[in-house]
Amino acid sequence: MTRKITSAVMPLVVFGALIAFGYLPGIPLLAQAGKALGPYGYSFIANTVWIVVPILALTVARRSFRAALEELGILANPLRPLFFGFVATLPAAIGFALTAHVDPSVTPRAFFLLCLYSPFAEEVLFRAFAFGQLYERARWNFLAAALVPAVLFAAGHASQSRDPAELAGILAITVLGAFVFSYFFIRFRRNIWAPFALHALLNTWWTIFTVNQTALGGLSDNIFRFGSIGLAFGLAYSASYLGAFRIFAPKNGAWRSVAA
Repeated sequence: MTRKITSAVMPLVVFGALIAFGYLPGIPLLAQAGKALGPYGYSFIANTVWIVVPILALTVARRSFRAALEELGILANPLRPLFFGFVATLPAAIGFALTAHVDPSVTPRAFFLLCLYSPFAEEVLFRAFAFGQLYERARWNFLAAALVPAVLFAAGHASQSRDPAELAGILAITVLGAFVFSYFFIRFRRNIWAPFALHALLNTWWTIFTVNQTALGGLSDNIFRFGSIGLAFGLAYSASYLGAFRIFAPKNGAWRSVAA
């Protein structure tokens, strides 16, 4: 028990500070810098900090920059996870394409930040760092290690709600998404590119088509999204038993694989 507590102190302190920095911007100089950068300026600053600080924290803790990148899964091979993510999210891509149309208001800046940079920053902080350290270093069980960052991540989306029912739906779907991404981070042997691929591509289809623009979405939107999540689990499950499916996922995950 003592080990679980002491090993969790560093990631929880760093994580809590970065969440406060990202969701509660109260530093005037940074707020002004964000405005100077234009649309999504503060988000770009916060995302950059979310990427850099976890890497620096683990570099100090492991006394190696390379070891930090390896532990976060950044140096893992991205090819199979990216292909997996593309195939798994086809139900969302096809469903949104058939029921909506391309949003002409999406700018290259918005696409980069919403579909690529923000998902990568969130996966570094929430999955590879917070969940990874709690689960593999502090030896918390999977549910507890995923729940802490998931709840705080969901709280960050609370401003999108217009009433208590919608808030509850947003909290539920973002927490569920966090559990799913945490699972695939481990299932792909601590490879950050697996949850990133799912996260980034779902954001991509969500952004370029004119679907409901909150985290909750409408009924048909969620049918397509859950169809993609179901397909992702199906591909990963099949890869455990059928060699032909190992083009999508490895046979086994990396459960408790980091040395304490």
